[in-house]
Amino acid sequence: MPCTEIQILMVQATQDELTPTEAARLHRHLAECPRCRETFGELRQVWQILDAWTVPEPPRHLAEAFSSRLAEISARPPRRASLASWLERSSHRWSWLRLRWNLGGLAVAASLALGAIYLFHDRPTPPRPTRQRETLPLMSAVPPDPIAPDGVWVDPSLVSQAPEGQVHFAVHNFSTDIPEINTKHYNTGPSLYEDPF
Repeated sequence: MPCTEIQILMVQATQDELTPTEAARLHRHLAECPRCRETFGELRQVWQILDAWTVPEPPRHLAEAFSSRLAEISARPPRRASLASWLERSSHRWSWLRLRWNLGGLAVAASLALGAIYLFHDRPTPPRPTRQRETLPLMSAVPPDPIAPDGVWVDPSLVSQAPEGQVHFAVHNFSTDIPEINTKHYNTGPSLYEDPF
C-alpha cells in the first residue's frame, strides 16, 4: 500500500476512527516502512500533547465588568444631532475623497489631451528620398538606326537606367500617317514591353 494512503489511516488511527481491517493494514505497513513508523510516532506525540492541553478559564471579574459596561451604554439616552451638524461632519469627512477624485480626473484628462496633441499634431515630415533615374549613354538598348524609315525616332537623351536594372527609353512617332506626335515609353528587361505611363 502506498505511503500516501497510509498517512490518511495514521490520522484516523490517532482519533480512533479505524475499522479492524484498516488497523491491520496500517500495522502491517508500519512494520515494513521505517519512515512511516517514525511519522506515526511523531503524530501520536502531537495528539497526546493536544489532549493534555486545557483551555484556561477567563477571570470572573471580566464577565462582570463587561456586563456593567454594556448596561451603562444601553442606559444612556441616544444623542440626537441636528441635521446641519451631521451634514457638516459628513461633508468634512468626504471632502478629501472628493478632492482626490477631482485631482485624479484632472490628471487623466490632461494626459489624454497631451497624448492627443502629440499624436495628431501636424509634424513636418522629412522629404522622402526619390530614386532618380540615372541618364546613361546606353545606346546598346537603342535600336542601331535612331531614325527608322517609318518615322519612329528613339530619343537618346531619354534613355536612362531604371532602378531595377532595366533600360528605359522613349519612342516618338513622327509618322505622316498619324498627325499627332505619339510618344511611348518602354522598359527593357528580359523582353521589350510598354511602360503604362
